[in-house]
Amino acid sequence: MTEAQRTTDQRLAAEAALGYPGRMISHSKSGYDRAHPGHIVVFNANLCTRSQGKIWYGDIDVTKDEKALQKLAAALGEEVFVLREHDARFQTEADPRLDQARAVVSATEVKIK
Repeated sequence: MTEAQRTTDQRLAAEAALGYPGRMISHSKSGYDRAHPGHIVVFNANLCTRSQGKIWYGDIDVTKDEKALQKLAAALGEEVFVLREHDARFQTEADPRLDQARAVVSATEVKIK
């Protein structure tokens, strides 16, 4: 499998797990936060892997999407990182900040860290 095919496969797997890139879970961030107290929510999130970098972007409610993130990590056979917007966009798009201190969460097939 070529590197381009692997990147495409990871992007398609992320899309199958979470929906189309650019997904919005609400038109109002504050309204969503009020309606879902206690949820871990990342608006304008970036999903990244070590092997391919950024594979998906959009809004993620980690609390609701936990199983989907775990299944995605299992399907890809590697850790999936949920990063905030600026950690994988603009100047950092080509080299996402994957270190654990920057990631909001990272998913493996076993658990959300």
